[in-house]
Amino acid sequence: MRRTIFLLCFVCFMACNCAQVFAQESLGQRSEFNIAVFRQPDFPVCGVPEEINAAWIYNSLREKFLVTYIDFENLCNPDYLIPDKIDLLILPYGENFPFKAFYAIRKYLEQGGGFLNLAGRPFWKPLEKVNGVWQEKKGMDSYTEFLAPLGIKYYQVSENRFGLTVTTSLKDTPVIPSKGNIFPYRIQTRDFFFSENVTDQNARDKVVFVKSWKNSYDGIDNILLQRWALIPNKGKENPLMLPEKQREQFLIQIVEQLSYPVVLYDLETNFSAYHPGEKVSYAVKAFNCAKHKRAVNLEIVIFNQNQKIVYRKMENLSIASGVRVSLDGEWKCKKFKDSFYTISVRAKSGVKILDKVENGFVVIDQHILKNGPLLQIKNNDFYLNNKKQFLCGVNYYESKIGELLWVKPNILKIKQDFEQMRSLGINFVRIHYHHSKWFRDYFTSVLKNPVPVQLQKADKTSLPSERSLRILDAVIQLSQENGIIFCADLFTLVPQEMGNPIGWLGLRQRITDKGKIAEQKKFIKIIASRYQNVPGITWDLWNEPRLNKKDLNLLRAWIKELKAVFRKNGDNHLLTVGGDLSFECMDSLDYASIHTYKPLEISDLKKTPKPFIFQEVWNEAGCSASESERQAENMRTQLADLLHTEAKGFMPWQWTRQARLWNCMSEAERWDDELGCCVYGDGVLKPAGEAYADFIRSMRNY
Repeated sequence: MRRTIFLLCFVCFMACNCAQVFAQESLGQRSEFNIAVFRQPDFPVCGVPEEINAAWIYNSLREKFLVTYIDFENLCNPDYLIPDKIDLLILPYGENFPFKAFYAIRKYLEQGGGFLNLAGRPFWKPLEKVNGVWQEKKGMDSYTEFLAPLGIKYYQVSENRFGLTVTTSLKDTPVIPSKGNIFPYRIQTRDFFFSENVTDQNARDKVVFVKSWKNSYDGIDNILLQRWALIPNKGKENPLMLPEKQREQFLIQIVEQLSYPVVLYDLETNFSAYHPGEKVSYAVKAFNCAKHKRAVNLEIVIFNQNQKIVYRKMENLSIASGVRVSLDGEWKCKKFKDSFYTISVRAKSGVKILDKVENGFVVIDQHILKNGPLLQIKNNDFYLNNKKQFLCGVNYYESKIGELLWVKPNILKIKQDFEQMRSLGINFVRIHYHHSKWFRDYFTSVLKNPVPVQLQKADKTSLPSERSLRILDAVIQLSQENGIIFCADLFTLVPQEMGNPIGWLGLRQRITDKGKIAEQKKFIKIIASRYQNVPGITWDLWNEPRLNKKDLNLLRAWIKELKAVFRKNGDNHLLTVGGDLSFECMDSLDYASIHTYKPLEISDLKKTPKPFIFQEVWNEAGCSASESERQAENMRTQLADLLHTEAKGFMPWQWTRQARLWNCMSEAERWDDELGCCVYGDGVLKPAGEAYADFIRSMRNY
């Protein structure tokens, strides 16, 4: 296995290695991990059971860690509350926090400080002392003022039950609406997950762990820890409500996880899909943010579809402080026996898994591809496998990385999402296809910025590389295996050789410039040859063209020209265009695709020459339980209204909220962030998703 060590920066390397002594802390010994527990005797609690207080935390942790109290005065002092002195800040008062301290806490967290909040939504109720009494500061929008700037998102299930996630990408972006309102800069810098070390399964799923490998706030590769643990539930729902000994052990397990300074990230295979006989190459990165050199035991495991280990390798590393290490390896399998494999890399201490990163890859299986759901139109109805079906679909961006799935995908996450869709009865998924070179061209020609290092794997040629095609192979095969029709809009986010890469604005070049159309045709020939025998595909040529009426003839001519290329090259998949202009082009398309809030608005549209679907139906909602219920009720209304139309399909925008967006950046992003309809950011089914699943069940006999 090759080991390529590269520096966070040269100065940090010299500082860390000039007189560095090797230091490794055994989990069985007292750690040098410095913990500060906020304690203010008269400060009120919100949501934390009385058994779980500052004194109990101190006594539970002091034998294994260096623990001290921090009072209100020092909590407000940004010169005292710094990561160099305090590795982990514990706030034991639940949703209550001292308003005056937020600036110092926020600065501490943005500099890489560790954080444990013991109940509810962190930073939800700002308190200030008035006439010697702590009172809630009124007139504050806590989500906007406190949570969103830190990238913390929540959803409410009931009075004491919540879900918490974090944004996984950089906070700042050069993108503004005049640049096309596209978000290619959402580079993943952190992740959230549930720990495997917590022995109680019910408790484990109620603690959200957050890890970072790059500063999410300024984009600089600071040496930082920034591991968080957020406990969403309050009162008796709090997972720390265990018998005394178990409760103490649970807290220690949480802090052990937070104290581990090595972060694993960017696990990927050279291809997302493999042909039989090909070797699997993989790579993973590790970052040591400790103050000393660290010994790391890595376990690389590949599982088959039955979770049986088919490959296992151990690596023992020594990583200097502030250094990032890249590990490469290969699995040479004589014969793949499954169509999907999971790859997992774990940092371990004995049997304990202190950090983990996972991905997956597909093995191309022609039987799966050729036996996907056959989509046809007969007598103005859609048929799946020769049975009349109503198309119950959904629009999809992978929640943690969004459009970056076309450059750095987590195939395991996509597989899990598609399986959940299938369980709800969804039979159609639509994804905006982003040509790989579009990412480069957007930065260089639209933003006039260099391409970020994280996107260096984006294609340099207008036509897709084999690596990019294998990503498309994997997504298509996973859809077919789950009985889901795959739809991608092909010429919306294009490289400059095919159109203007600025994004979805009213642009004409891609339908008028002969050179750009010629490049589009080359792409069509590639995918037509590759997927012509896969039955469960439909192509969307362009999402929301937004052209003037005078340009309709140009659009129609372009559609006919591209359709002829598909058909000439053996691709007979159904074609559409996303948006209401598709009605104006029905003579050239196979079906029309409407985007709307209210399906009832076109209830008077009867006996169209070809079928139409509601391809995007918008239904945003905030984070509260009442907002989720309002969204569900609105979903029921939309579905009831749908039945008063002649539509043959329905697709909410979209599957889930996007963990990559910072909703405090602009109104456009806040709106986009609130459009998740089916599941929350952690995969829990939303009330609107339940309403949609009920509707799908009712339509099975359509």
